[in-house]
Amino acid sequence: MDVLSRLSQQVDEAEFMDQELMKFLQVDAEGLKHKAKATLTAILHDYSHFSVSTIDSFFQKVVRAFAREIDLNAKFEVELDQDGVLERVVDRVVMQVMDDEFLHKWLVDYATEQIQNGKSWDIRRNIQGLGKQIFQENFKQHAGEIKSFLSEKENVDQLQKLVKSRRDGLIKIGKDLKQQANEIRIANGLEWTDFSGSSNSFAKKFDQLGDRNKVVPDITKTMVEAIDNPGKWYAKSSKKINEIESAFQSGLNDILRQFEPLLFQWNTISAISRNIYVYGVFRNLLDDLSLIKSEENMLLISDANEFLKEITYENDAPFIYEKVGNQYQHFLIDEFQDTSGFQWASFKPLLENSLSFGHRNLLVGDVKQSIYRWRGGEMKLLLERVEEEIGAHLIKTENLDTNYRSLPRIIEFNNALFETLPTSFERVLSDTYGVDDPSILSKAYADVKQKVSSKKKQSNFQGMVRMEFLEENKELEEDGKFDKQVLEKIPEQVRKLQDLGYQLKDIAFLVRTKSEGEQIADCLMLDVTSDQYRYDVLSDESMYLHKVASVKALVAALSYLYQPDDEVQFKTMWYYRAVLLDQKVDHKLFSLDQIDEDFAKEIELFKAQEQVLLQLSLLEMTEELIRILRIQETGLEKAYISGFREAVFDFISKNRSDLGAFLDWWQDNKQKRTVKIPEGHDAMRILTIHKSKGLQFKVVLMPFLKWTIFDSTKDNIVWAPFKDSDTGIQAIIPLKLQSSLAQSLFAETYGEEGILAYLDSLNMIYVALTRAEEVFWSLSPYKGSFNSQNYLEIHLQQILEGGIQNLGTLEQESKIFQWGDWPESNIPDQTVFQTPPLRWTYKKWQELLEVKQYAVDFSAEGMEQRKKRNFGLLVHEILEKSNTLAQAKLELESLYFEGRLSSEEKEEVLSQLQALFENPLFASWFDPAQDSLNEQGILLPGGKQKRPDRILLHQREAVVVDFKTGEERDSYSKQVKEYMELVKSLTAKPCKGYLCYLETGKIEEVHA
Repeated sequence: MDVLSRLSQQVDEAEFMDQELMKFLQVDAEGLKHKAKATLTAILHDYSHFSVSTIDSFFQKVVRAFAREIDLNAKFEVELDQDGVLERVVDRVVMQVMDDEFLHKWLVDYATEQIQNGKSWDIRRNIQGLGKQIFQENFKQHAGEIKSFLSEKENVDQLQKLVKSRRDGLIKIGKDLKQQANEIRIANGLEWTDFSGSSNSFAKKFDQLGDRNKVVPDITKTMVEAIDNPGKWYAKSSKKINEIESAFQSGLNDILRQFEPLLFQWNTISAISRNIYVYGVFRNLLDDLSLIKSEENMLLISDANEFLKEITYENDAPFIYEKVGNQYQHFLIDEFQDTSGFQWASFKPLLENSLSFGHRNLLVGDVKQSIYRWRGGEMKLLLERVEEEIGAHLIKTENLDTNYRSLPRIIEFNNALFETLPTSFERVLSDTYGVDDPSILSKAYADVKQKVSSKKKQSNFQGMVRMEFLEENKELEEDGKFDKQVLEKIPEQVRKLQDLGYQLKDIAFLVRTKSEGEQIADCLMLDVTSDQYRYDVLSDESMYLHKVASVKALVAALSYLYQPDDEVQFKTMWYYRAVLLDQKVDHKLFSLDQIDEDFAKEIELFKAQEQVLLQLSLLEMTEELIRILRIQETGLEKAYISGFREAVFDFISKNRSDLGAFLDWWQDNKQKRTVKIPEGHDAMRILTIHKSKGLQFKVVLMPFLKWTIFDSTKDNIVWAPFKDSDTGIQAIIPLKLQSSLAQSLFAETYGEEGILAYLDSLNMIYVALTRAEEVFWSLSPYKGSFNSQNYLEIHLQQILEGGIQNLGTLEQESKIFQWGDWPESNIPDQTVFQTPPLRWTYKKWQELLEVKQYAVDFSAEGMEQRKKRNFGLLVHEILEKSNTLAQAKLELESLYFEGRLSSEEKEEVLSQLQALFENPLFASWFDPAQDSLNEQGILLPGGKQKRPDRILLHQREAVVVDFKTGEERDSYSKQVKEYMELVKSLTAKPCKGYLCYLETGKIEEVHA
């Protein structure tokens, strides 16, 4: 709208966008100006047919239209806290354990197995962990098959018996093979250390066969090479070559050959058994979730997409439009690469309907910026599926190949890196993970090369990319580790950039995880004293409330008030309060039988107010604690204290004002509460890469440019089909994504996840590198040797060491790669940032509210005045809707029939109306022959409105009338004068103004 407004007034032919619009629309500057004005007017005059919203809010609108069809009350609540709902569901399931025999046996067996395996018997955590899958699209895609399988208890029971019998069978086979191997060894007079490798010999693996926790040990490269190759079983200098060859021929080689198929079977059974008990209670979770949603008239945020997919699948798009009450002809979906499969399934019929009428639609996205797979984003939609499902003949692809954000050196580096990095990733996928066709990475990055805009080419500074690799120094122990070195270098980076003239708001730190951002924030918020440099930072993700002294003191105080016998919390409160106020702290503060003299008076005062505090509501208690402990007086941590107030308010807005419940809630949610600071401050930003998407900064710093690409230690869940040919059991199984899946029946699923994980990492580093306008500066660990290439920094190191096209190589001595030079120093005039004045103090409600004396109102005279005022309001309402006395009488009848007036009151109001209309001036305002506007809003710049009661438009003048009830006030005249000025400016006619007091009938002319 801003751009349309600008174009409707002025077209800049030097601006690229203006040039492109004129070229596309085939008009000159004046023609573009005219079209922009016409478009803007059309939008403003028909705004209901122009909508800008998120996909989720659009879908929620559709869901509400179908509320009746899905047995929901029209005022149903959309629940965002799915973790909280799941916790309640799990509690309900566990409560049923004594009433449900099958559930009881299942959970007892589960707890028993956990204990036997040396794990926690607390099953709630594991059930909740896997239970989160209920809300994921990955689960919902297979929900029908899963629910069908779980509907019969016998199915799960049979699956468990299958797993147990196969497991026991494999253990027996393993033990038998171990026994055979040892018999062969003994028969030939050998020890396992006699074989090649001596104490580290692969032959010692035979003794590990049959272990209950892992029947077959991991197969090493040496073991694979030894199969059918007797020369690999002994050293050339061995004195027992003949005996070893005899053992080889006697059956050891045959046993070794069985390692791989046994491991394959064991990994398959282990993968299924890992979640089988939790999987068994999924039916109960789903049933209880449905009950909770029904009882509380609730719709989970994750349900909308699934519901809409079914609605759009079964019904025609026009029917959906009709239910929603809107008729959109064109759709523009931005950031389409982050659209989920369910969202696409819901939108596709609407797009197809639009296309069938010949309307244009626009999907905007970049496959290379698809970084929300964990939230359901499916980049394959944009890459191939849309074209396949809509039809290539209906699609026109436009590739935007010019980068208007970054300077040349940034673009050149990105072009070179992303022509090489996908190939490097694909090689690892093929060699390490056995992926047959990883070419989707190259396909996604086929159009990665970007051009530099002509404006950026002419810039004096051409941009710079600097990548530093830090080598760990083991002699320095902790100080020599990568993270420690990074935290020492960050202030140096900030000082360097300030020396070059960059302001803090020009700088952004990008991180992969919130914990990295937390480290950076802590590092920069330390007391780095300097007269010249600043280290101010902003972060919605790293500045946690629970980490500061003021909030720790408040939480300790609330905990003490909840449990007054807890002296630890009492001492903790005074300790953090002392830290905040910079008071001396010694051992007396923590003594149980002594009171620190410096705190004695304040402790006595606090104890005296304890009972009063306990009688207050939670919000008031918090405010009183802030006042009593004086933690706001220092002026420090105001934003954190305000954030804690907000957390308390958020809690009580949805829950009872219960202190104990709040402390439990805080314990569960404190990791989610951070300082919320508005934009506009001159401070450095700390963001995760996900949060940075769509943003740009002059300087991007990545101090922790390192991560595991395919991390199989997080126990992420994937759902995969399983079919046993012997028993005919067939199910969709939840699998923990672990490396052992690569050698199992689920190897294909594991390989697919590997491809997507590598593509995620590729997209992640692409998003990070393309945020920079002028400078990109990163720090990564340097590895002299490595066993795995499953790390991003290893790939970057290898590419830079080998030379990246014509941009140079990694300097071996300094371990620095730099493309481009630093800009010339250009330090701007220092402007002191003025913090906007805000009121942080709290006033008790008793100080703000006064008890009003109503004695006069209950006298006969006072009651009569109140009655007149009420009638005056009714008359005002009637006149709003009337243009004649006859219409006013009809409106009065309507109020009577609605039951708002008794017959006696109706007669009194009628009498009042007739008295008003007897005044010729008043009656002239209701002449049907003239143009009149009732309650007509006048739109002001900024979006506010003024709304006079009545505007009369005559041929030579305009008249403004405002009706009032109650006592006369000078401010009313001022208000009418404002109306007169507005009407005069709009109509270009002289304007008169009148005030009419409805109770008395007095009319006052207002002069401009």
